[in-house]
Order: sequence, then C-alpha cells, then structure tokens
Amino acid sequence: TKESRLRILQWKIIHNIYPTNILLQKMNISDSQMCKQCKEIDFTDHFFFSCGEVRIIWREVEHLIFQRCSTLYKLSQRDVMFGIINTDKKSKNFNKQNLQWVNKLILVGKMSISKLKYVPKRNALEILNSEISLRGLTP
Repeated sequence: TKESRLRILQWKIIHNIYPTNILLQKMNISDSQMCKQCKEIDFTDHFFFSCGEVRIIWREVEHLIFQRCSTLYKLSQRDVMFGIINTDKKSKNFNKQNLQWVNKLILVGKMSISKLKYVPKRNALEILNSEISLRGLTP
C-alpha cells in the first residue's frame, strides 16, 4: 500500500517494535507485560492475532474475503502478521488484484486492532467497518 500509516504499522510489526505491553513495560510506561483484555503475555503475535478480543475482526475479514473472492480462506497467524504471498498454495484462487485487496484488508484489520486495544470501550466491528469504509475497501 502507499498509505503511510499502514506501512509504518507493518514496519513496526516486522521489526518487533510495535508497542505491546512487553515493550511498554521495558520503557516503564506499563506496569505489566500482560494483555489488559485477556491477561496473557502481550507478544506482538498475541496482540494482533491470538488475543480473544481480536478474533472477531479476523472472522469478519475472512467473511469479507469470501464475499469478494468467493473463496473460503482461513487466515493463519503468518497471513495476519506478514500478509499473503501469491505463491502460497491456499492463495492460488486469488488474482493479483484480489491478492492486493486482501493484503490491504489485513493491514486495515491490524490498524483496527491497534485502535481497539488503545481506545477503550469501542466495538471491534464498528472500528473495522469504519476503517474499511474510510479506505473504500468494501467487497
């Protein structure tokens, strides 16, 4: 994507410098390295993929992928963290345009999770739909 905020977010994830509670505790900004929502250690993978609070976002993303591409695609942790590579066996049903759309949708999902975790008392699906609408990514 050419969108700076999404590129910076992905760069921080890839370089493992996204401010999860582990990093925030090392910087003396957080009291604990545990996830505030589920009380598990807040690794980057946990923050963006395995935390129970964010699973609803990935289920909705999978549903949107199905609507656009007519393909049932179960997102793996690797897909979420790094995007889908067109050489993956599972992604053979995506043409180049759909693959780009899906990867941008995954980035938008991660941006939504970031907002969900740091802005209390917001609905996950409302945040995701708002971010999708803002970027014109509707299926």
